[in-house]
Amino acid sequence: MAEAGTPPGLDGAAFARAFPFHLRLDPQLCISAFGASLAVALPTLTLTDPLTRHFEVRRPRDACTVEHFRAHGTHLVTLRALERSDLILRGSAEVLDDGSLLLVVSPVLQSLEAMHSLGLDYSHFARHDGVADMLLLARTSQTSVADAQRLAERLRAHTARLDTILELGQNGVAAFDAEGVLRHTNQALRDMLQLPSADAIGMTLAQLEQQLQRLLDPGRDTAAVFVEDAAANSEPRELAMAVPRPAVLRVRSRRAPDGGLVFYLRDVTAESEVDRMKSEFLSTAAHELRTPMVSVYGFTELLDLARIEARQGRDLKRHAQALGPLLRLAVDGMAGRSESHQFIVNLDHADAHLLVDTEKFVGALTNVLANAVKYSPAGGEVRVQTLDGLVIGQPAVGIRVTDPGIGMTAEQGARIFERFYRADPSGNIPGTGLGMSLVREITSLHGGDVTVESQPGVGTTVTLWWPLSGVLQGS
Repeated sequence: MAEAGTPPGLDGAAFARAFPFHLRLDPQLCISAFGASLAVALPTLTLTDPLTRHFEVRRPRDACTVEHFRAHGTHLVTLRALERSDLILRGSAEVLDDGSLLLVVSPVLQSLEAMHSLGLDYSHFARHDGVADMLLLARTSQTSVADAQRLAERLRAHTARLDTILELGQNGVAAFDAEGVLRHTNQALRDMLQLPSADAIGMTLAQLEQQLQRLLDPGRDTAAVFVEDAAANSEPRELAMAVPRPAVLRVRSRRAPDGGLVFYLRDVTAESEVDRMKSEFLSTAAHELRTPMVSVYGFTELLDLARIEARQGRDLKRHAQALGPLLRLAVDGMAGRSESHQFIVNLDHADAHLLVDTEKFVGALTNVLANAVKYSPAGGEVRVQTLDGLVIGQPAVGIRVTDPGIGMTAEQGARIFERFYRADPSGNIPGTGLGMSLVREITSLHGGDVTVESQPGVGTTVTLWWPLSGVLQGS
């Protein structure tokens, strides 16, 4: 039964002894013969069944014709039994003269227990006689040198993948050898510790510790991190960084099997602040949101305000840029919102450079422009002009927005920066009372200021003051 269809020219019994797990497939890849030992491991095998009814062809992948196996050549063939996942067959494929396919395979076993679980023992496996040597030599064309080269290439590829993973990671890694010399690091660590790529490798523990001390918050007492006995303490440590930005780094260290040291640094600034942000937000919400809000927009503004206060400027993305394009970005964004208002811009400081976060700058100015439109229900001209001034005695540029609106009393103006305060208590003008609080927080984090002048029935003038970029960088 199982030995039916033995390839021409071979004794059936000898072939069965040499290859007790073989499979022979007709040109349509249906089973025409199989070894007796394979029948023991997989009793459901039946002649004429398609190969794919019993096996998943893993190599060559998705092979469904004899030609696919022919193109695969002398490379390894792997099958996995569908009815029992622990049966994996590995070997080679031979296309016979009649167009059929002979799979000379054997089970992949990791232990005696695995063999016994398949119902097999030593008697089910071929002895290495002359027939086996002859067929194996016919199927093998690679030498031991080629195998070694392939293994070395796989090792290089594996190492390259690990390097790529480390380089793409956001956490810093520093690996020292047994002599305390830095042998591997990644871009994240070089950014955290301000290390030039060309100079990092070869640094000693002491040299890296000196570099770290230059970046730490001088107001905190911090014990040495990169030291020989660092691995003796398995608990993570937190470092307060001052440069290149205020941050909190969590450091872990481990002793490597070769005696070296590996340090793992993770930026936990956001994690260390998230609880405070949550509590501040909930505290503010519980106190202020005692009446229904007009819309979900109020919650968004409140969350933005809580985040800005909690982060204290650590997430600002400041870039030196000319005032002109920034101002135009905000004004042009508002120009189409009201047909009854005209924006008159007098831009005398277009080339003045500010060191600002574009999104926050435009958001603050847009908020002021939006208020000018909302609190001028009759329409009219909203005037925007720039002027020279000082902030804390240093040169600055002001952006003044004047509207012809309803204005405010002195008492109302004194409360303009309070959260949820509305100068128009009637509710006819939409808003949440958070906008000017956001404006003041943003300008303050940039080292600037905001002033408000208003008269009932005349209008309101709001001036945003921003330090010139050279002044801020110099300080």
